[in-house]
Amino acid sequence: MRGWPVRGIGRGSQPLSQYGVNNFNDRTGDIQLEGNFEYRYDIAQIIPNTLILKGVLFADAGNVWNTRNSKKDGSTDSAQFKFKNIYKELGIAAGTGLRLDFNYVVLRFDLGFRFKRPETSNVNSGWKVPAIGFDDVFGKLFKSEYKQWRYENMNFTIGLSYPF
Repeated sequence: MRGWPVRGIGRGSQPLSQYGVNNFNDRTGDIQLEGNFEYRYDIAQIIPNTLILKGVLFADAGNVWNTRNSKKDGSTDSAQFKFKNIYKELGIAAGTGLRLDFNYVVLRFDLGFRFKRPETSNVNSGWKVPAIGFDDVFGKLFKSEYKQWRYENMNFTIGLSYPF
């Protein structure tokens, strides 16, 4: 789920840790459901037969749940997997990225934005398009005054090989 930080999505519809709080997001669960779609394309051959710059457009959908109710009093647990809540509790992210394909290993740079957030499933079924436009895209991506906005709306990922 490239739109969320490591262990940032799940369990169920539990919220992400608040911005500025140094908590370890222990988002482990018993069930994980995830699907990915990627459209990859060549941009330029930098070194013939050795290094190709590629682009990608992607969409990820999924979440993590527990099989059992983890609340000691038996009340409703938003982290428990229930078929009736799958649509509400699925997170959906989309984004773009670059690939440096060295034939034997791929170095990935992905920028994902959250479009459906499980933690806000009670408002518009969780759908929320990040408020970003051509007039403020560079400010929101790079200026320090937008750190909280970046934490709540997007994630930058660096990885080796393909995500699946």
